Amino acid sequence: MKRIATTTLLLLIILSAAAPALADMYKWVDKDGVVHFSDTPPKSEKKVETYETSTYKEPPPKPIASESEAAPSPTPEKKAASEPVRNDKVEIFTTSWCRYCKQAIAFLQANRIDYQQYDIEKDPQAAQRMRSLGGTGGVPFAIINGNKMYGYSAEGYKKALGLN
Repeated sequence: MKRIATTTLLLLIILSAAAPALADMYKWVDKDGVVHFSDTPPKSEKKVETYETSTYKEPPPKPIASESEAAPSPTPEKKAASEPVRNDKVEIFTTSWCRYCKQAIAFLQANRIDYQQYDIEKDPQAAQRMRSLGGTGGVPFAIINGNKMYGYSAEGYKKALGLN
């Protein structure tokens, strides 16, 4: 009986030590444009992104263009399939680590929507342009046929693209 109690106590100690590793992360931009990351949400900021942390890793995205085509510039990073079937105007502002950005890009590709993608962390001009268009710093931020889209929602993207 003592051995079971000791084993149970040991397991509880191990599990409680692992709990902080599973905590959520928060990202926000303050009034001066400084990006902050923390394991606790800010008290005064209105727009805060939450990132779940876990041991699960998403598979890397499939390459869209060859490495030789990539060049640092204020021009779009990637384009959708070479034969778009629609005539939509889509600009999307993203970061490389954002899972919702990846979902939004996958949605556009799956629906064969031509788009222009800008990484706001790699391209300061793109970040400035996003703010001038009404983006608040959160990603993904898209302009779809003149409609501003904050975050990613398949239903919202379908509506803006007239795919309903």
